[in-house]
Amino acid sequence: MIPQSLGSTLRRLAEPAVQPLAAVQPLPSDAPLLEAGERFRARMEAQLAGGNWRAQVGGRSLVIDLQGQRAEAGEMLELAVVERRPGVVLARPADSADATLARLSATGRLIGSLLEAAGEGATAALARGGPLLEQPPSDGHRLAAALRQAVAESGLFYEAHLARWSVGEYPLESLLREPQARRVGGAIPGSPEPVGQGLPDAAKLPVSPELAPIVARQLEAAAGGELALQAQVWPGQWVEAAVVPPDEGTPADASDEGQGAAWSARLRLHLPALGEVEARLQLGPDGLALRLAGEQSVQALLAGGGSSLAQALGGSGVHLLALTVTGHDDDPHALLPPEVAGERPPRCAAPRGA
Repeated sequence: MIPQSLGSTLRRLAEPAVQPLAAVQPLPSDAPLLEAGERFRARMEAQLAGGNWRAQVGGRSLVIDLQGQRAEAGEMLELAVVERRPGVVLARPADSADATLARLSATGRLIGSLLEAAGEGATAALARGGPLLEQPPSDGHRLAAALRQAVAESGLFYEAHLARWSVGEYPLESLLREPQARRVGGAIPGSPEPVGQGLPDAAKLPVSPELAPIVARQLEAAAGGELALQAQVWPGQWVEAAVVPPDEGTPADASDEGQGAAWSARLRLHLPALGEVEARLQLGPDGLALRLAGEQSVQALLAGGGSSLAQALGGSGVHLLALTVTGHDDDPHALLPPEVAGERPPRCAAPRGA
């Protein structure tokens, strides 16, 4: 995921580096154009009232704010532009340790504000925090279907779904249930018959508090390849998950037979009878490798369910390569009994994205 320092770095870059300056004589119209981050050589001529310097740059006169850096008349300095303001160039020594300069675009400032508004390191809540099911399901298929729909309609994949809809590969009714479509009144750009109000100019469309966390999570997933989610699967039962696509994962089987990249995922939930349980999964072309971590009192129970789990997965065409049960901070406690492995079914494909 995006490092937690990124948001603070963007915010620091977006903030003014110094306090507003007193009015000074404007730059000449033929003064050399200096952009943020650009290095230049300046011969210091004289210090002006207020502390700024008049300097010669490329044969032309500029007013430079050295931001407290001492200089002598006649001294030649190697500087880097921090910012240009009317009538003055803010600059620092190009070789100073703290002169890591960057020109932050409007997009960069928007990213910084989104990360700040959403909260760094937070996860995306599915179904706006409401339960996916009214009560615990009698089988896993119903829960899987509800979870898949919640992920698909979370808004995290809105742009991809919009592109698929534009070529007739994604249903409009599903697209309209995503937060971005609800935000603009159901209007879809390019739709021959838009629903509700028209789509405003994208440059003028503010990012609402509802969408800021979604966009922040999209940025984190794009930068780090990991998608963090949380959902209330039924009233009072929460689950946290993190999913890594195949190109970010590792082969599911460490043996020579394991080929191809794996989907990696982490799940953490608190169960009434088992307490906190964490599951780490790697699903690749050859099957699933699973590691469960729980309290010592329930580890034997978790390991004992290996046979039933393998049979259930086998019925769906997924081979259980290995099951490891550990404590939350311990070495493996138990392994899937060899007799559970059985004969492998045909190679299973990794799941498609939402």
